[in-house]
Amino acid sequence: MVGCDGCEDWFHFDCIKLDPKYEKLIAQYFCSKCGDKIVWKRKCKLAHCYSPIDTHGTQNTQQPSKYCSERHGLEYIEGYLNRVTDERDLQVLQELCDAGYMDDIEKFKSLAS
Repeated sequence: MVGCDGCEDWFHFDCIKLDPKYEKLIAQYFCSKCGDKIVWKRKCKLAHCYSPIDTHGTQNTQQPSKYCSERHGLEYIEGYLNRVTDERDLQVLQELCDAGYMDDIEKFKSLAS
């Protein structure tokens, strides 16, 4: 169930035609009498996860994450690396690892600037 942030009435997800898997992603809900609006939290980038992102950042950075947890960030990267099949991409990744870019987040971020 979800509570309206306007009138404080409660609604079943089925009654408002909303999948319960989105429950953790609702920041604010307003029923049809109070404006019929939903304010969403950002979803974890991992496709099967419906938890909100970590907005506090990690121990290495104060920027919000794209994932709900460090574990899901690692799972996403692992899945990405498992899909890399091009020999050139593999060589570039190996060179980044050898140069220490994967061990130092600030060094890795500097590649984009």
